[in-house]
Amino acid sequence: MPLYREDFQGLCQTHIITAEFDPLRDEGEALYRKLVSAGVDARACRFQGVIHGFFQLADISSAARECLAQLAAILRRDSEEAA
Repeated sequence: MPLYREDFQGLCQTHIITAEFDPLRDEGEALYRKLVSAGVDARACRFQGVIHGFFQLADISSAARECLAQLAAILRRDSEEAA
């Protein structure tokens, strides 16, 4: 489990998405804090009012659509920077 690793050297940029009603939320956010403390370029975003796996519900969830749009923008920006 990544949260219990001691060495985070060499990790690429990391994006952590959590949900307000996710039983793994605290672990995801703790991992984010450890990554930042270790100098990893990391970002975290918690979506309110949703459950674990909410991004799979884009047909019915505005939070899921927003999450997917944010991730698409990050990937687009990163691919443009790499080109």
